[in-house]
Amino acid sequence: MTAIIGISAAQLTEQVPNTISRNGTYVGGDYVSVIAKSGAAPFVIPVTDTRLVTTFVDQIDGLILSGGQDVSPALYGATSQTKLGAICPTRDLFELALLKEALLQKKADSGDLPWCAVA
Repeated sequence: MTAIIGISAAQLTEQVPNTISRNGTYVGGDYVSVIAKSGAAPFVIPVTDTRLVTTFVDQIDGLILSGGQDVSPALYGATSQTKLGAICPTRDLFELALLKEALLQKKADSGDLPWCAVA
């Protein structure tokens, strides 16, 4: 049986002058290629309603939290620093719920993840 590896997606919102905004969900191509080359099937998990987290985790055998924006310091009781990059609180809360469920179902290892102190 082929393992299914979930990859958390990032969100992209772009306001284009004189048009409606464009929204997108994406993962870096390297995540997809490396998983496929390993013989597993990549499964992109979009940032959406946290009530769907259990459904997503039920479908996967492992989880990768993809890189991207910085984690909001508010989630681990800190304040913003001057070198803080772009944050996406919606993604942060979704990935935290995703990680907690994956750990509960024993489909993730907290290892050196940025969420270790929070989860």
